[in-house]
Amino acid sequence: MDDDELLNSLLENELDSVKEASSKSSVEMEVDLRTDKLGNSERIDLNVSNLEADPSKDVEESESNADKKPPEKTSSKKEESTRYRPLHLPLARVKQIIKMDPDVHMAGSEAVFLIAKATELFIELLSKDAYAFTSSAKKKTIQKKDVDSAITNADALVFLDGALDF
Repeated sequence: MDDDELLNSLLENELDSVKEASSKSSVEMEVDLRTDKLGNSERIDLNVSNLEADPSKDVEESESNADKKPPEKTSSKKEESTRYRPLHLPLARVKQIIKMDPDVHMAGSEAVFLIAKATELFIELLSKDAYAFTSSAKKKTIQKKDVDSAITNADALVFLDGALDF
């Protein structure tokens, strides 16, 4: 499996999880993923838009509720914290890190989103592999040696070999 297929399969898995999480609420995510070649580089555009689960139902409700006042928001902090978040990394901080590169002058919102999502998936992969070594040693805490073992034994993580030597 080459890098493009791996990236596409990871994005498809993440989009499936977003769709599953959003199906629990009345809002569904529609994702349009296009890949096109530009010379030697590849650009991926990701367009995300919110749609009501049943648009015809929304039209009927708006007509019947035309004379009524809109309901007041009664959400608590606990309800807000249990909502599904597509990203856990702060986009503003990711954008700051991207702009630290002197070759980068502007960073589009889609690019920042994809880099943040790819970073989260990378961290998830590394932590799962490290946890596998931790649990095989019948321990509960991931240590540096477990992360080193995950890096040396996983082909996808070999490029990190020696990166944690400090």
